[in-house]
Amino acid sequence: MLQFLRKHIHNLSNEYKKFQKKPENNYQQTLNDNLIKIASQISIVKDRIELDEKKNGKEKLEVKVEINMLKKEIDILLDDIINNEKDNWDWEREVTNLKANNYRIQKQIDNLNKIIFEQGEELKEIMKERKAQKEEFKELEEKNKDLSRKFEHLEYQFMGMQNKDNYKSIIYILLIFSGNNFRDINGYVHDLIENNVKDKCIKGILTKAYKYYEEERTLGNNGYQSDIMKCLFPKSKFKNKIDDNLINKTKHLLVKYEDHIIYNDPLKRIDIDKEIEEITSDIRKLDLN
Repeated sequence: MLQFLRKHIHNLSNEYKKFQKKPENNYQQTLNDNLIKIASQISIVKDRIELDEKKNGKEKLEVKVEINMLKKEIDILLDDIINNEKDNWDWEREVTNLKANNYRIQKQIDNLNKIIFEQGEELKEIMKERKAQKEEFKELEEKNKDLSRKFEHLEYQFMGMQNKDNYKSIIYILLIFSGNNFRDINGYVHDLIENNVKDKCIKGILTKAYKYYEEERTLGNNGYQSDIMKCLFPKSKFKNKIDDNLINKTKHLLVKYEDHIIYNDPLKRIDIDKEIEEITSDIRKLDLN
């Protein structure tokens, strides 16, 4: 029996040392149970030996010593198992903590991914809204351009309506300055502008003035009374060289001249001829070169 126990303990010890670095709960529990059973068997053998000690003397004492050694070896193995179980428990606790930390980290990652996804969806909505706003703004911009064009045209027509007589006076002043006679202008404005005016700047003003005058020639007389050239031709180099007095005097002369043509009043003709000469002289003195 001692030989059996010695061999069995030796095998368990070697097997334990072989697997103690990679403990498995089932194997470790089986090993522990076997050691406990062996220790129980040793105790039984020990008790029997003690009962027969007096009969067998020295031989039984040696067996008892060997049994005690075997028991001590078993106790060492049991202590190792207990310590290894503690280490294994610490390792399992660390693994559990790591798993818990990993779970928390994964949870945070999931939350971040959720936030990123939600923000991505929100960004898509914002981009969609911006695209719609851009299209709407583009449409409004086109409408605004169209309204601006219409407004400019209305402004153009309104200014032409108000300043028909101013445009007409400027046409007469520039044509007379270009060498034409006052009485030869009426009814031939377009031809005179095209054929008798050489200066490009003067011709540009005449062309624009004639356009307004031609379109609105039958309308009212409520145009500018001051800063006429600056208001009608703000970019012209002549805007400060043809004053309001000359334009207004020409305007009043044209009214008298047209009335004279209509009513053919001989008395008024003398005064008109005198005014035509005076205005022609003033116009020819202008510095428009």
